[in-house]
Amino acid sequence: MTPMLKPGSLSEHMKSSDFNQYNKDIVKWTGNVAALEKFNTWLALSSNIWNNVPQPDRGNRSANEIVAEEKQRQRGEPALKSCTIP
Repeated sequence: MTPMLKPGSLSEHMKSSDFNQYNKDIVKWTGNVAALEKFNTWLALSSNIWNNVPQPDRGNRSANEIVAEEKQRQRGEPALKSCTIP
């Protein structure tokens, strides 16, 4: 059986920086999963969403963008400016 997420359930977590609680809720939402591969698929999807969705508490940047910027800073490279395409 495929788990059902409540509308807005993921977006509520996008307003928070608590990745652990986010994953705990994903575990609750998936319920009893017969195969470990199915459960891993849900966790991979939720991690992908968490790492790629810009969040307000991160200056409207995603976790992946922040990590890339930090790596550039550590190498002494100039920061890339992100742009919005209309």
